[in-house]
Amino acid sequence: MEVGNMTGWISLYRSIENHWIYEEDRTFSKFEAWIDILLMVNHTDKKITLGNELITVKRGQKVTSIRKLCDRWKWSNNKVKKYLDMLQHDGMILIKSDTKKTVITVVNYDKYQNQEIKKRQRNDTNETQMKHDSDKETTEMHFEKETDAYQKHTNNNVNNELIMSNNVVVEPNQKNDFAEVINLYQNDIQATPPLTVINKLSDDFDMFGKEIMLYAIKKSALAGNRDYRFIDYLTKEWRKQQLKTLEAVEQFEDKRNQPKHSYSYNNDRNGVTNKYGDRYDLSFQALELKKEKSGIASFTQEEYKAYESYYF
Repeated sequence: MEVGNMTGWISLYRSIENHWIYEEDRTFSKFEAWIDILLMVNHTDKKITLGNELITVKRGQKVTSIRKLCDRWKWSNNKVKKYLDMLQHDGMILIKSDTKKTVITVVNYDKYQNQEIKKRQRNDTNETQMKHDSDKETTEMHFEKETDAYQKHTNNNVNNELIMSNNVVVEPNQKNDFAEVINLYQNDIQATPPLTVINKLSDDFDMFGKEIMLYAIKKSALAGNRDYRFIDYLTKEWRKQQLKTLEAVEQFEDKRNQPKHSYSYNNDRNGVTNKYGDRYDLSFQALELKKEKSGIASFTQEEYKAYESYYF
């Protein structure tokens, strides 16, 4: 398999395995099975116990069994064996089996890792330098298609490469504003965001820029949120208000966080009249308790509107 000659590629999170699309109960195609192998092999050497034996599984290797692959791919025993033999015959993997295990080794595994990216980028530009943290693994899957986020936020080198790992998103230009936004989100909110969140961040970044997005992430983190819902809520409100600058956003948030009623809260929730009659779940008291327990991102759309109504 000649990876280097491909004209374009995208990167896949290893965490895509946790996405509902990937988890669908299905029979794998040969292509899906190959991608699955690339996702399952080790990115660093690792020791494991097999019975009473301690063995080292090398980078690019996976200890498994034919039966496990049958169950995983929904294939017959014979089909799995023939498929692995085909990959081995094509020079893509090496297979070593005994009575206890099957060891799969991906040939030229570094072609699917960012070491190869570094080599290609040095040929593209002398100004680009990729940084790689050995314990932050990146798996590159190369295809003939470029994603929207990839097209928007790379630094326009020949390969226009955006590398997304399990713990960090690294772009060729480490000073890139979008990379700074992504890194803060991963550090403060969600270490392994799904691709849908990456794309949403990309869209919101295009709309608001770095400073406003950093503000939104910090605000969400302070509220104890662990996904994108609250940031999405904020950015939708800012769109409605047509806010374009950080100063305008801050003024808007300060204003709406101040109750507009004539009575004083005095930190006493019980002093706030329920505007929704017998709907205790929409009372200020109930919403404040839920916010403290689970964060405002746990609110339903109805609860969001009710909560806002106590401040406007």
